[in-house]
Amino acid sequence: MGLYGVLRCGFRPIDNHLITALVERWRRETHTFHLRVGEATVTLQDVEIICGLNIKGQPVTGTGMSHTAEEWRKKCVELLGFAPTASLVTGGRLSISVLDTHCIENQIDNDSSDLELLLNILRASRYSWGSGVLSFLYRELCKSSIIGRKIICGPLLILQVWAWSMMTSLSPDVHGFCHIVPAAPDVNDNDYDTILPIAPYGARWARHFSHTHTSTHSVRIIREILYLMEDGQFNWTVYNFEALDVQAFITGHQGEIWRCVCPLICFDIVEMYRSNRWSD
Repeated sequence: MGLYGVLRCGFRPIDNHLITALVERWRRETHTFHLRVGEATVTLQDVEIICGLNIKGQPVTGTGMSHTAEEWRKKCVELLGFAPTASLVTGGRLSISVLDTHCIENQIDNDSSDLELLLNILRASRYSWGSGVLSFLYRELCKSSIIGRKIICGPLLILQVWAWSMMTSLSPDVHGFCHIVPAAPDVNDNDYDTILPIAPYGARWARHFSHTHTSTHSVRIIREILYLMEDGQFNWTVYNFEALDVQAFITGHQGEIWRCVCPLICFDIVEMYRSNRWSD
């Protein structure tokens, strides 16, 4: 489905204070953070490398997303093979815990039917998930930069990993290994990547880390760090394209897409991608 990289990146706590300090420097007109060292932003390159999402393909859009609870239950039967009770369906959302419970009670084995209950699972890999995710992130940053706005949602883990990677004065110290996907029994940490495809760059941060030398959870301090940032504290060329976890999720066509000027689409969200502001 093209979402393996997201799974391997896993979930990490979001530093709300870091996000707040970044939002303060976001400019809706340019879709960039205005920093002392210049303009910078999360790009299609970042989304693809950090979480391995495809940036080439069909736009993430469609029609007929407004359904009643009963219609969504029928859609679950069509796509997942079971109908959750109406109380478990909130709008068009279904809790992961509901899927967990269903999968535990209905184990998949060699006698299970072939993918007949997973409609268009191969088609999903042909969507440009990366551009949809970036469109959503841009829209949330624009909405949250309005005076009086107090909440933000969206792919904030990508934004946090981007900030940690680019801004050395905010980057935590990474230690040890942290499982994101359950490994086979009796597999050591050193063997973990031999039983699964390689993880994307963002999985580097799916480890135990500490802020021994950097600040966290303080808007005032992070705001000051951004204000005083010097050229040597922002890494404009953070990715090593010879690294396996970078090479695994890019191919020859990406360079042109990374530098394009085009609208990013996620259903009813359309945000401009202006690479001509930051690329050569």
